[in-house]
Amino acid sequence: MFIEQGESWNHVRTGKQPLASTSMTLTIVTICLNSEATVERCITSVMRNCEGWTDRVEYLILDGDSSDRTVDIANTLRDGESYIQIISEKDEGIYDAYNKGVEMARGDYIWFVNSDDELRDKAVETVLHYIENEPSGVIQCFSVRRIDPDSGRSRIHLRTKDSKIRRFSPVCHTPGIIFPVLAVKELGLFDTSLRVCSDFKLLQAALISRQFSDHEECIIDMYLGGVSSNSKFEYVKAIEQIRIISAAPESAAKKAVPIARICIKYLRNRFLNPVLIKLRKTASAQ
Repeated sequence: MFIEQGESWNHVRTGKQPLASTSMTLTIVTICLNSEATVERCITSVMRNCEGWTDRVEYLILDGDSSDRTVDIANTLRDGESYIQIISEKDEGIYDAYNKGVEMARGDYIWFVNSDDELRDKAVETVLHYIENEPSGVIQCFSVRRIDPDSGRSRIHLRTKDSKIRRFSPVCHTPGIIFPVLAVKELGLFDTSLRVCSDFKLLQAALISRQFSDHEECIIDMYLGGVSSNSKFEYVKAIEQIRIISAAPESAAKKAVPIARICIKYLRNRFLNPVLIKLRKTASAQ
């Protein structure tokens, strides 16, 4: 079903039916806003991965009323595929769009893939394997590769039994996390009052009450440059993370170390890293 630009997503939510499969199913959500430079790479990687699995997967492309060619590109790539829905309308920010995706989802699990990210080969097959063969309701965590598009440098962040996502860790690679839809709803959805750390807040709540499963397979390439990795938002990010941790039920002593780590990370990312990047660029130009 294709939703014309400007038509309300509430028409889609009303009377929705689960995906018609006896196996565990997956909803992939991509949030867009003026993403014409990267959205083709993202959508193409998702569609390539979904080949042969469309009975168990739906793909929601939620655009925030872009003024560029984002919607045109998405519509052209969709090319009549019924498992893809495209909706374009104004929203109240990325986490409002996330919540729309959760409410619309017909799958058992939901995967948020940013419009500048790219799925790796067999990523969907890998995710479907684990959500089918592990206990339902478990949050699935996978390795991700972070790429600096300017330098071309990349680093894989592994998820294994020895490198689990830990309580109060300032690292939150949401594109590598597959959430049960019901769990996100029971945890209260994403807090739209936060600008960049609502996924961090949801994850902290989940770490208290939910079971996680960690997998070494790398399923997605994350390209740096999004809101949460933009140095201009480092201060907002640090403040929001500190507020979230400060409101947690743990003792002040247990919260002191992670808050100190967030402060150190902020100083490094905001002031030291930009200098190092400039020095590397200067050296490479010589």
